[in-house]
Amino acid sequence: MYCEKCGKLNPDTAKFCSGCGAPLNAPAADAAANQPTPAFVPPQPDAPSAAKAKKKSPLRIIIPVVAAVLVVAAALFVVILTSRTSIDMNKYLTVETRGYDGYGEARAVIDWDAVENDYGKKLSFTSKAKNESGGLINLVSPVDYLKSAVKASVDKTSGLSNGDEIKVTWKVEEGIGEYVKCTVKTHEETKKISDLKEVGKFDPFEKLTVTFSGTSPDGYAVLEYSGDDSRYVGFQCDNLNNLKNGDRIKVSLDRTDASYYAENLGRVPEVFEKEFEVSGLPEYISETGKITDDFLSELKSDAEDSVLSYTAGDYSEKTTVSDLEYAGYIFCSAKEGTYYYDKNVIYVIYRGNVKNSDGKFRSTDVYYPVRFENILLQGQKGGLSYDSCEGVVGSTYLEDSYSYYTRGYANPYVLYKELAENAAENYDVEAGDGFEAYADFQPISSLSDFTVDFKNELFAEVENNIKLYVEKNYSEKSVAENYEIIGTYLLISKEQTDYFVNSNKYIVVYSAKVSNKDNKFKPLTVYFPVEYDGVAKLPDGEYLITKTVGIIGNSSIPDSSYSTKGYVDGKVMFQKIVTANRDNYSYEVSDGLKPFGE
Repeated sequence: MYCEKCGKLNPDTAKFCSGCGAPLNAPAADAAANQPTPAFVPPQPDAPSAAKAKKKSPLRIIIPVVAAVLVVAAALFVVILTSRTSIDMNKYLTVETRGYDGYGEARAVIDWDAVENDYGKKLSFTSKAKNESGGLINLVSPVDYLKSAVKASVDKTSGLSNGDEIKVTWKVEEGIGEYVKCTVKTHEETKKISDLKEVGKFDPFEKLTVTFSGTSPDGYAVLEYSGDDSRYVGFQCDNLNNLKNGDRIKVSLDRTDASYYAENLGRVPEVFEKEFEVSGLPEYISETGKITDDFLSELKSDAEDSVLSYTAGDYSEKTTVSDLEYAGYIFCSAKEGTYYYDKNVIYVIYRGNVKNSDGKFRSTDVYYPVRFENILLQGQKGGLSYDSCEGVVGSTYLEDSYSYYTRGYANPYVLYKELAENAAENYDVEAGDGFEAYADFQPISSLSDFTVDFKNELFAEVENNIKLYVEKNYSEKSVAENYEIIGTYLLISKEQTDYFVNSNKYIVVYSAKVSNKDNKFKPLTVYFPVEYDGVAKLPDGEYLITKTVGIIGNSSIPDSSYSTKGYVDGKVMFQKIVTANRDNYSYEVSDGLKPFGE
């Protein structure tokens, strides 16, 4: 071990430093090996001497007396050698206290000067100490050794009040008597605290004002202290930023500064910490339950204005929207831990029927989602508001030529996918007022999924569109008559994707007898297949057509220079519509079309 006085490295078993002789704090070394006592054999008397010894001598009387005296002297010498100085350390112990009632400090103190005065001349080192110290024992005193070997401590050193009792314990190194000729006595004792200074109390939070600013969940706390002792009072807060209504923050003072307050202010805090609840902040709502009926009515009114403003400004004179009605909402609230400028978004959705007077596209229901951002609950003032309105979002084409485009969505499933599901990673999403039904998409997968009413309505539309085509595209001498529904094809995508328009193809096939009054070609039957893509059944029982393709196929009329949309050969029609798509679609053929291929 290293000497605390001079720093010299000593063996771990050493009691004294080999450099300066100072006592070392180490367990007592084992006693040195016993030294052998030399044998003593008295000289043997010769025979004449033995004979002379038989004669009486005056010394025979003196010897017993002398022997008795020597025995007594030896016994007294043994007592003197074996008796040791006994030191009662508790007589030299005091417990020092300082500070103020409730915040006092204490420590155990040994008066070593008094021990030196009382025992310094009475104590000496043992021969073992002298041998182990290497001749340096004269540099220290026995009391120095005792200082390193005897310690006292209290069980509580701070936070004390008058009347508290503290226990004093001792730690005495074993084997002291092997190095110093003395016996050390100690015993535990209890001391009662009584001399701490009385001090006044004050409430540091009485003049502390905590206010909250900003917007939940990004609020912050402001602490203002109006006391005249502000230069001495220092508050700490466990959280000042990123606060939302309902959070609790803790404002505190350092308890270890109690003595500082007492000395500088003459009083100490009666409480050192206090909690404050965050409230009154304007709050970005996180659930639709906080949207009042009045505010929803305001949103609906603003959304309807946005839709009408858009369609009036952007639609042509021949394209109109009618039967506009509220269709529901989608609400998105930013998840905790995500940081976006838009804390919440609500899409208020209207549905209207879009038509073109020239028949450029089939009559289509369009869903118009109007986006409102950052709906705010106005804290103490109450009331709801929104930061901004983006207007109608989304886009869709109304027929295959991409000539007719509108904001919004012709397919509500596509709307839900793009606005709700795509936001779900970072936002909690909720749909309501009926629009939640579009969360699950079930495309048409069989011809039996269509109702008779839907088919009849669609067949009538198909026949009308074919007649419009003939009217506009056939020459005056070419005619089509005897229109008849032949059947339907249903092609179902083998891999269903989020691109709903490709989920299926529904083809309605009409036939007509086509002829020319000037006999430019022989009368024949033309098959007119009309294609609709992405057909789905809506939750209310209605059917949705994502895209109207129109009449498909083109054919030359045999032995003439004339041509027509559609097919003049049913088997070719089957090959082009069904067989050519078998790599990506499974299919079903109605009975009327099976003669051309199954």
